[in-house]
Amino acid sequence: MNFQNINKWSTRWLFSTNHKDIGT
Repeated sequence: MNFQNINKWSTRWLFSTNHKDIGT
């Protein structure tokens, strides 16, 4: 696995969680 790929996924996951939190 590439660290950059994981970082991108992590950022996407964090963004999704943040968006969900804001939406709630």
